[in-house]
Amino acid sequence: MKDAEEEAPKSEANPKETTISLTVPEDATEEEIEATIDAKIAAARSKLSPGSCLFCSHTSDSIDTNLEHMSSTHSFFIPDAEYLVDIQGLIAYLGEKIAVGNLCIACPSREFRSIDAVRKHMIDKDFYDFSASYPDAEARRKRKAARAAKRAKKEAAEKAEGWEDVEEEDGGDAMEVDEIIDESGTESDSDSDASTLDDNTLSFGDTPYELVLPSGARIGHRSLRRYYNQAPSRAVLAPRPGTVDDENSGAALVRRLISDKNSALVPTKGGFGAYGSGTEVIKARNRGEAREAGRHIREFREQNRREQFKTKIGFVHNSQKHFRDPLLQ
Repeated sequence: MKDAEEEAPKSEANPKETTISLTVPEDATEEEIEATIDAKIAAARSKLSPGSCLFCSHTSDSIDTNLEHMSSTHSFFIPDAEYLVDIQGLIAYLGEKIAVGNLCIACPSREFRSIDAVRKHMIDKDFYDFSASYPDAEARRKRKAARAAKRAKKEAAEKAEGWEDVEEEDGGDAMEVDEIIDESGTESDSDSDASTLDDNTLSFGDTPYELVLPSGARIGHRSLRRYYNQAPSRAVLAPRPGTVDDENSGAALVRRLISDKNSALVPTKGGFGAYGSGTEVIKARNRGEAREAGRHIREFREQNRREQFKTKIGFVHNSQKHFRDPLLQ
């Protein structure tokens, strides 16, 4: 008897979690259906307390600790927090939405079978911001996009009005410019201003995108920065005499004669007058035979190119089955 009495309090201290089913018999009354629904809601509410995390099974001592956990672990974000009056009521509402309705806080149209499925969906999709469920979410999004476009347009205009320093060829330092030049005037105004500037003021350079300081340093516009950063070599390499690039070489002369339709010259070995034996040519009897010989050479090259391509494809894509003869092993 003592053992039975001792086991009874233990079983009461750790009761098993009971699940409430919404299935009711067909002949159930309205009161029984409502009672079943209320029991299901009460059981769901008991799963989430103000200290329970909305996205995992973690439980905190207070709601502040719970908010810190959700913010650091799940990046939970409360939009417009400065206008929030009842933070505990908001967390309780979101908890009922997840536990009772099995709905996602970001996409309320999605309904799941259990609270674990909702949590897994929100974690997988990174749905920690519920501002999309606001009634005026679409209007907020449009206003935000309009503000971003206006800000980008303003930044682009400010960037277009800026100037960039350009280093001198002799390595001198460019002075800072404190004077602002208005480019909104007409071309005639700018020309007259550039011609009447004193020696101690700024002046335009070769283009309106360049300013010349009194020290001789030049300041270029920001939009031409990509060209200022380039340092192309000014040395022009002349071709060596007798090379293919030399216009006075024999190969260049042969190429010019072959390209002339009236010359009726044909390479002896099917070359094109580049180097070696390709520079050796013979003269056809007439232009028709020369044209036919050139066509034959082109067709031969095309056929040779096709055969080489087929050979390469045959080596790469040789996937045919091969059966070994056991007698030859």
